[in-house]
Amino acid sequence: MKRVVRLLLVGVFIAALLVGYLLPATPVSAVPPLPCKFYGTVKQGGSNVPPGTAVSAWIAGVQYATTYAFSYAGETWYNLDVPGDDPDTPGIKEGGVPGDIVSFKVGDVWADQTGTWQTGGNVNLNLTIAAPTPTPTITGTPPTATPTNTPTNTPTATNTRTATPTASNTPTRTPTPFGTPTPTPPPVKVRLQRSASGFPQVWDSYIREDQPDANFGLDPNRHFKIKPGLPSMKGLIKFDLSGLPSGITVVKARLGLFYLTRWGVPGNFTLSAYRLNRNWIEDQVTWNRATSGGDGFWEVPGAAGVPSDVEGAPSGSVIIGDTDNVRYEMDITALVQGWVSGIPNHGVLLVGSGPTADVRIYTSEEPNVNYRPYLDIWYVYGAPTSTPTATPAGPSPTPGPSPSATVPPSTIVLQEGLDGYDGTRDVYMREDDANTNYNTEFQRSELKLKTGNPRMRALLSFDLTGRLPQCVIITSAVLELTTNYYTSDPTRAMTVSLYRMRRPWVEDEATWNQAALGDPWGVPGADSASDRDFTSVASVVIANTNAKYSFDITNLVQQWANNPGENYGVLLIGTGNQTVERRFWSSEYSQSVSPRPLLRINWQPCPPTPTPTSTPTPTFTPTNTPTPTFTPTPTLTPTNTPTPTNTPTATNTPTATNTPTATPSTGRIYGTVWDDVTPDGAQTPGEPPLSSIQVRLSDLADHVLRTTYSNGLGVYDFPDLTPGWYRVSVVIPAGYYATTEPSWDVQVLAGWTIPISFGLAPMATRTPTPTPRAPKRLVLPVVLKNVRK
Repeated sequence: MKRVVRLLLVGVFIAALLVGYLLPATPVSAVPPLPCKFYGTVKQGGSNVPPGTAVSAWIAGVQYATTYAFSYAGETWYNLDVPGDDPDTPGIKEGGVPGDIVSFKVGDVWADQTGTWQTGGNVNLNLTIAAPTPTPTITGTPPTATPTNTPTNTPTATNTRTATPTASNTPTRTPTPFGTPTPTPPPVKVRLQRSASGFPQVWDSYIREDQPDANFGLDPNRHFKIKPGLPSMKGLIKFDLSGLPSGITVVKARLGLFYLTRWGVPGNFTLSAYRLNRNWIEDQVTWNRATSGGDGFWEVPGAAGVPSDVEGAPSGSVIIGDTDNVRYEMDITALVQGWVSGIPNHGVLLVGSGPTADVRIYTSEEPNVNYRPYLDIWYVYGAPTSTPTATPAGPSPTPGPSPSATVPPSTIVLQEGLDGYDGTRDVYMREDDANTNYNTEFQRSELKLKTGNPRMRALLSFDLTGRLPQCVIITSAVLELTTNYYTSDPTRAMTVSLYRMRRPWVEDEATWNQAALGDPWGVPGADSASDRDFTSVASVVIANTNAKYSFDITNLVQQWANNPGENYGVLLIGTGNQTVERRFWSSEYSQSVSPRPLLRINWQPCPPTPTPTSTPTPTFTPTNTPTPTFTPTPTLTPTNTPTPTNTPTATNTPTATNTPTATPSTGRIYGTVWDDVTPDGAQTPGEPPLSSIQVRLSDLADHVLRTTYSNGLGVYDFPDLTPGWYRVSVVIPAGYYATTEPSWDVQVLAGWTIPISFGLAPMATRTPTPTPRAPKRLVLPVVLKNVRK
């Protein structure tokens, strides 16, 4: 019996071994390590290195990270995330392991310092390199350059070729110490990829047709889904380019994506990137909407409206094969140059074509930095030569507004403690403790909101003093708030709305009853028209704890920029069908900067002058005709210059200027958008302009041809229009109504300039008394015809 039992035990043991051998092992994926951050100043011989100098990190002779130096507070700095080695890929070293020595190069010179790699480290390491040694050769060149007499001889005796070889030896020697400025320098390479600190900013999400109102910007799976066919899925991604120097030429740009796998039909899959033409918000974008605001719908669901949503032709494409876990790069050089030159950067839409398959690509939320999307840019200093030649060549001023497009947008990020900013003010108020201020040691780190009784509300403001120029166009402004760990009921969502404050308040004095000590609200809780607006500027549904939410407040920030004295911040009010409490981290949160309220503003300077005044006369004054007063002859004999100027018959030859009657082969529509205070449909002195209002130009079948926005003076402009019929219409923002016709059908003829203006008024403060009218009005081109005398 014992023998039988023993045999049975041996059999069971062998069977267990066979099962363990034959069954596939369950893969165990280790958590990829956090990168190690190195940051500090960069100096050469005690002086700052030039901004844009490449700084790279090396381990055992292999380069693992690159960034470029930037200027801040009078010094040049670097900020570099060195990735860690992924334990899931033995035999392949993707970065550092604890204890690795990290060496640094500044340009092509090794720095004097080294660092030690640590998981999730945050190391302050100031880098220095020796001063350049070529200075002795500079002092040596003047003696050898005694043939400086030969340059004076070269104009007269250019035949003395024997002198030029001796002189050419020294010039070829002098460029060597200064090889970067005078010869064309090698391009600077920059990699934009979200680091562990969250900078540079990268926004990405995907949208899907079968869930048209679902947002996937915070998808815990951390990857795009892109699919042709039904249901269609598309990706969106945008990189923050605000750190790039101005006036550069992009030599090459590559979008890098790490392909994970696919679900569906195998075979080559074409992935294309299309330039997006409107703003979208990462944690709000859906198949139906770009943002959650009142006018946030895509022109066509799925971001398919051409050109209002997206360009009709791809900016780059790449073919994805069947092999999983492969990195692909897409050439988008022309697109990035356009962004750098001033085309608004709203990122790209990633669209697939080919076999019906659900393709998965890592997003910037992927914990392993090596798998995140990146944008590699190679650039040289100096703008492309096409823009300078365009300005002298255009005598007609209608292209005059176009210089505003050549000015790249600037970005400012305001967050308490970031880069020394200390202009945030915030506090919450409780209805059941109406005389208590909660900017106290144990309460100030949170902003509490509550629906039902007792209600809780919060006040928030950002000081913009000195942050924006006097005349500015706000292209986008997004407020980011982060919820903390608390909610009274996780199953209940809350709609949080922002309302413009109309009066000052004091952070450490404001209560439910008072804006400041001895200064009560018009109605407790800041509930009167003298306290705040009653039309919200933005609303977002809050359903998660420890999550970041974005509010589009572009129009509000434009109002503050136009009227800095009226910036009193916003009031946050939560609403819902059920009582629930939600909390955001405030500017006083002490554990980290990143969860604090953040305001990101993209802006452009206003055009130099209002374009309408320049159109008629400049087209008539082609001052290019004085240049035909043939100054070549004066250069021959300066004494003859009076005779050409005495022949004003040359300038009087407007017959020559009449020949440009062929020039006005195009027409123009322009106008203003204003706040119709009265409201009576007529602009009167004192009624202010409205900026950042979208105006669309369409054909009569409502196919959008162009889209623009009113500038800081309320002016919009559609120049260089081919003669024909057009429809021009204003997009009425949420909370406003039109006091004029919102849409006009216009016939444009060559040489005609047609002004059409739009009046808007807020719904809450003024009750409209609109008279019935047709949705479209026909306008004959009888205004401001270009007349030549």
